[in-house]
Amino acid sequence: MKRQLLYPTVLFLTVMLGTYVVVSVLHQSHSQGYTKVYFESNVFPEIVPNKTYEMAFLIESHEKRQVKYVYTVYLDNFSIMSGEVFLNPNDIKRIAFNFSVSNVSYSTHLLNEKKSTILVDNPAALVRAPWTYGVDLSKQRNWSGEDLLYVIRNFPLVYISQEEGLAVIINTTSGTNITEISLERNGDIIKTIQEFNVTPVQNGYLVSLRIAKVKYVPRPVEIRVVVISDLGRKYILRALLNIAEEGG
Repeated sequence: MKRQLLYPTVLFLTVMLGTYVVVSVLHQSHSQGYTKVYFESNVFPEIVPNKTYEMAFLIESHEKRQVKYVYTVYLDNFSIMSGEVFLNPNDIKRIAFNFSVSNVSYSTHLLNEKKSTILVDNPAALVRAPWTYGVDLSKQRNWSGEDLLYVIRNFPLVYISQEEGLAVIINTTSGTNITEISLERNGDIIKTIQEFNVTPVQNGYLVSLRIAKVKYVPRPVEIRVVVISDLGRKYILRALLNIAEEGG
């Protein structure tokens, strides 16, 4: 009885410089011929937004006859190039493509968070509470508690310029809050969030403050190549490319 050698699904995983490459192929009998599909290089650069890059993959046919290959290249889930090629036995075809990344998405990592609350039974103390908790609502004005409450109750959403001494007041009587956000850009994108919330309660006002630092990390992009032969076999290449962080 003639013995037939079968190759199981192949899965290569290479990790270097934060980039991985995955190659998967369907079951294929060596005695019936075979095809190799691979990236030209397994070294990939960090991607700078709005810069154009060239990559290439190769289709290497060791089939017993001429074979038609249909290929599609994806950047994340978007097709950026497609085509077809006919290869005779032992032919190799290099296929190059260009791409750029214009929109970068980010994942968030909470670096630290601090929450605190205080019960204020004197409305006039509302003007001092933001100072105590680091949110200055009266930089150039000596607001009384009554003045502040009047603004809060009568102007649900008020923006006053810094020159006038007040940054933002939001209708805190309904439980909404005042939020100050600052960004730090020194290689990393770090957002500092300060939320000052005043909520009326039976005995006065509940003042709460949340201070959090959140780091934004650019998500890598995926290049995926799908090749299908007229023999019914599918070949998939994947490469995960890191985005260069600002200032890096």
